[in-house]
Amino acid sequence: MGFRKIIGFGGNSFVISLPKTWVNNLGLKKGDLVSISEDDDHVLRVLPENIKQTKEKKKLQ
Repeated sequence: MGFRKIIGFGGNSFVISLPKTWVNNLGLKKGDLVSISEDDDHVLRVLPENIKQTKEKKKLQ
């Protein structure tokens, strides 16, 4: 999916853009929520909130 630049946002945050094809393939739009988690190897995982909720519901059943 290529490389992205880290952009400073205010004094306390950084921003990266998401690939348009990824956003479109998941049917996401401006304002939708994503969940960001980090594993032990410092790898970030970005999941749309609707997918995160579906996985959590399956774990509960």
